[in-house]
Amino acid sequence: MNLNFGVDFLNAKPDPVNDFENYKRITASFRSYKKWDNDKSTIDWNLNLDYTGSIDNEKTDPDNSYALTDSYKSSYNDIAISSTLDWIFKESKFLKSLNFYSGISQQFDQIKQSKLVQLSSAKAIPNTKEEGESYGVFLQPKYISDLKVDGKPIDLYLKLIGNFDLKWINARAGAEWKYAKNNGDGQVYDPLLPPSEDMNTRTRSYKEIPAIQDLSFFVETNKKFKIEQHQFEFLAGLRSITSPGIDKKYTISKQYYFDPRINFQWKLPNIYINNNPLKIDFTAGYGVNTKMPTLNMLYPENTYVDFVQLNYYHDNPAYRRIHLKTYVLDNTNYALKPAVNKKWEIRTDLEYKGTNFSFTYFQERMSSGFRNMKGYNRYTYRKFSTSAIDHTAINQAPNVEDLPSETINELGTYTKQANGSVLDKTGIEFQMSTKRFSIINTRLTVNGAWFKTKYTNSLPVYDRNDKIIINGKPTPYLGLYLNDDGTEGERFNTNIMGDTYIPVLKLEFSTSVQIMWFSSSRSLPKNGIPIAYVDPSGNQYNYEEADKSDPALKWLILNYNDNAFRKYTTPFSMNVNFKVSKVFYENFRVSMFVNRLLNYYKEYNVNGQTLGRRGLTSPYFGMELNIKF
Repeated sequence: MNLNFGVDFLNAKPDPVNDFENYKRITASFRSYKKWDNDKSTIDWNLNLDYTGSIDNEKTDPDNSYALTDSYKSSYNDIAISSTLDWIFKESKFLKSLNFYSGISQQFDQIKQSKLVQLSSAKAIPNTKEEGESYGVFLQPKYISDLKVDGKPIDLYLKLIGNFDLKWINARAGAEWKYAKNNGDGQVYDPLLPPSEDMNTRTRSYKEIPAIQDLSFFVETNKKFKIEQHQFEFLAGLRSITSPGIDKKYTISKQYYFDPRINFQWKLPNIYINNNPLKIDFTAGYGVNTKMPTLNMLYPENTYVDFVQLNYYHDNPAYRRIHLKTYVLDNTNYALKPAVNKKWEIRTDLEYKGTNFSFTYFQERMSSGFRNMKGYNRYTYRKFSTSAIDHTAINQAPNVEDLPSETINELGTYTKQANGSVLDKTGIEFQMSTKRFSIINTRLTVNGAWFKTKYTNSLPVYDRNDKIIINGKPTPYLGLYLNDDGTEGERFNTNIMGDTYIPVLKLEFSTSVQIMWFSSSRSLPKNGIPIAYVDPSGNQYNYEEADKSDPALKWLILNYNDNAFRKYTTPFSMNVNFKVSKVFYENFRVSMFVNRLLNYYKEYNVNGQTLGRRGLTSPYFGMELNIKF
């Protein structure tokens, strides 16, 4: 049985004068390995125990004149246990091996903050989580707010894989289960003493959020065969995934989603050049990857919309009164589905005299990506008039039951997670690595990529120009538009790395050249003419040609400046980095490095102005010490 134990301590000071940026961290790990071997089977068992924790003391801001009252303290502790068991069957002709993986991770993450809050004017806040009318409260002009953010996330996983020999084909099958839950209290503070006067959220305990589970099964087959001097390899697999335990109100409840994938490789016969073989193979693949919604997507926080119906201010604080109408919006989208990404690629690999070269072209598309989409609600509330109140004779805070009011209808937007994004990616990747040249004992590696990404919305969105005023009020109509914030980006980069090893001196030298040939981005053009509109009563109608001249509806046409959709290109830039390492007594390794030792950043013009990038060119020095026990 083998046992290993390690401890690391880090005292990081990215900014020595800013205590909030500095931190201390300790990590510890325990590794054990046990092997059982007999004539029929072999069992290898690995058990790992890891701990990561912060050991920071309470922090204060030296520039804060309220240092006696203000404080900030954070603590982080993570304990993880993982196990791997490999069971190899020597005599079985069908079941060759079993691999079992398991793990559990428990975190304890907590922030404690005390802060002095001083108001510049009277400020009132709502004091309810229920929908309906209620009286709010006025905050104290000066108070100390104590905030605690408590998180206790726990993650578990189990995975079982079996390897089988079906005589004419090899196969793998397995299952995987993941579980995530946060048992923390979340944000905890006195609602009458909030950390900020502008907070419009309510506290929510993390432990109230249900756990999320992912259960998947997969099967994979692999077959190699030859036709004369041509070698072929065929791989096909199918993965299914579901979320057990989720409420039946969700579309994904009890649903299985399937991800097929297939790869095919063709190795050509060797081609001899100067008596040295040139090896060529081609690979093509296609696959589907399903991404399930996250915990925050499935169980979002409620949105609280508070309309002030009465805000009566009096010099006497006892006579002040705030009255609100609160709407509680459930932002849960029960129709949310997984995001499905489809990708295909082709690759060519060449090898000649120890030099390898690969070239890959791929395309992928996700048409059901997650996105915050706007919806609309119709709100009704009252506005109470205080014109009849004699402010000098009043002897108590006014009651809304005694005041006249006006009923107001209003449209408002909210955001909800939906499958409303389209993501298209196209790219080329290449890599070349040489053998180590014996004269200088140096190896050269070159890699790079060109990517083009396009991000758009697949569902229409509700919007309006809130700056438009009609009859002294913001426009009461909402427009439905096809386009939202679409973007397109492109970049091309290359990395050149050379490493030299001198065994006699136990010295290693490495140099890397990072080149960005160009990068560009632009916002995609938008059509500002709506396809439909919503009136103040919440009814939706098609937007017709005649509506473009309607005194109220014409303002739903959104106008955009063409400059907003211009393409911006950042030109050539290059960094040269250098690192040298020395090994002492086999167990000590010292490294010194300089990033951006040499650099070049080309200036470029934007809207007639020349832009430089001098702030990115400063060298960065560092040192590493590794000790092996």
